[in-house]
Amino acid sequence: MKKTTKTVDTKKAAAEVKEAVAEVKKAVEPTVKKAAKAAEPAVKKAAETVAEVKKAAPKKAPAKNAAEPKVKFVLQYAGKDVTCKQMMDAAKSAWNGEAMKEVVFYVKPEENRVYFVVNGEEAGNFEI
Repeated sequence: MKKTTKTVDTKKAAAEVKEAVAEVKKAVEPTVKKAAKAAEPAVKKAAETVAEVKKAAPKKAPAKNAAEPKVKFVLQYAGKDVTCKQMMDAAKSAWNGEAMKEVVFYVKPEENRVYFVVNGEEAGNFEI
């Protein structure tokens, strides 16, 4: 069996493609113009709405990375006060293990005690 090869004149093919593209542009142009004209009112209305929203929006939005607020916690029970700092100091003095990564306090006023867990391990308790 004999193979046949066909040579293509690339210049001629490019010219034909260019001519076809020009014909498509010419055929589509009226439709594109009509669509653009029909969309003008919607585009204008959208621009007006955006302007109104910008005008109504707050001038300064809160920062996304804003620092957490300073929080102070005071438990008052039976004429006694205990703060987070006091609880943390008591936990630190009672803890002899590795570095404290997480401390959870369980305040039980009915027992007059605060129980604490450090790094997931029950660590101890102290009196309020």
